Amino acid sequence: MVSAEIQVENEWAQIQVQYQRRYDLIPRVVNATKLYINYEQQLLTDIAKARSGWTNSLSGTVDEQINATGEMDSVFNRLLAITVLEDYPELQGNQLVLGLIDELEGTENRIAVARLRYNEAVTEYNKQVRLFPGSIVAGMFGFEKKPYYQAGEGSDVAPNVPI
Repeated sequence: MVSAEIQVENEWAQIQVQYQRRYDLIPRVVNATKLYINYEQQLLTDIAKARSGWTNSLSGTVDEQINATGEMDSVFNRLLAITVLEDYPELQGNQLVLGLIDELEGTENRIAVARLRYNEAVTEYNKQVRLFPGSIVAGMFGFEKKPYYQAGEGSDVAPNVPI
């Protein structure tokens, strides 16, 4: 049971690594894209707020971190959508921006894989905690069910990007 709990913690750490990678890449994309697009002030504010919220959540619970990553996901999707619009051919032609967008898309794929692995580890751990005889050991030593990573509310809807 301890090894399963350690695996859950490790998989959560892998998610954090990928979010940190995204967190570090976002300012580079913003700075490169500013050269070509006049962003709406609200998007820039939302990016700063999401980055700050994610940083602050690192000292909180896994549930708080999951909520903060959901906010970051939402803002990131808006940022990514605005950078690939056909209305900005000069942006699409900029190799720096395109390279950064490719890096962000790769990071998104790594985040998806890390979330999947985390949920698989949580499933295995929760089975050990809830099934006999593990449930007895779990009760004696304080092992509790772990939360699954769940997509944030509204993440099933494509972002609307006003131009």
